[in-house]
Amino acid sequence: MLVLFFLEQIKKLKIIYIFLLLFEPFEFKHIIFDEAHHVESNTFQKVFNYFKGEKIGITATPERTDGVTVVKYFNNDIAYELRIWDAIANGMLAEFDYYCINDDFLDLVNVDMNKTNDIWKRIKISDQNNLLLQKINEYNNISTNTI
Repeated sequence: MLVLFFLEQIKKLKIIYIFLLLFEPFEFKHIIFDEAHHVESNTFQKVFNYFKGEKIGITATPERTDGVTVVKYFNNDIAYELRIWDAIANGMLAEFDYYCINDDFLDLVNVDMNKTNDIWKRIKISDQNNLLLQKINEYNNISTNTI
């Protein structure tokens, strides 16, 4: 039984078209999609629609802000669900603190919040990055190895 793992890293490497040339649509019994919340992206759709095996999606972020319902692509079936707070309560993840930072440099007016690339273009500015670094240094506990 052949299983294809479609990982986000494969998408980034732009080698997805090689998969479409090398393998027949029915060659895999199961196709496992990592980062399945990207199911509506063009690259994802090419693979998703090409291969005909049973499709299994894995994601840590099933609820999307753009209204895309990820589970509809996987027969509306959720095999296992674990919420972050349950994982923390069961000792599977460490507790964490998060801090809101007031950012006067960031202007998201007229930015489509459903388009990640548009958001990244706006937040990749040095003033904003310097503020973020300053706040990390303020909040970071010197006795920890993580931020």
